[in-house]
Amino acid sequence: MVTVPMKDMLDYGVRISAGSDAPCTIPDPVMSIHAACNHPNADQRISVPDALKMHTNRSACFTFDESNRGTLTAGKMTDFVVLDQDPLEITPEKIKDIKVTSSYLNGKKYEPILKSPFALALKSLLLY
Repeated sequence: MVTVPMKDMLDYGVRISAGSDAPCTIPDPVMSIHAACNHPNADQRISVPDALKMHTNRSACFTFDESNRGTLTAGKMTDFVVLDQDPLEITPEKIKDIKVTSSYLNGKKYEPILKSPFALALKSLLLY
């Protein structure tokens, strides 16, 4: 299996961002964070804070949006999720069990019509 040497890349100063490849994959950042922290090669596992940064402020940096998003800062767009567990307080192996309890887009609670991961993937395909 070919895998990305994320830890080595971070150690060499490479800035890495992460996100979903929807509609090619099911958009599930929790599983992406889990995968980064539980890399098949134990030497390439990254810390939970680094994985969270890859999905937040580093992603905003790569799209040149760091002045508008990526951190919970007054005046920035407030897209965020509320989780049922704190990923910084559990073992990395349990990150996959975290559930999103609510989502906020631009500071307002978002109530999707389609809620399952399959439905979200299907919706992204229909919008493509």
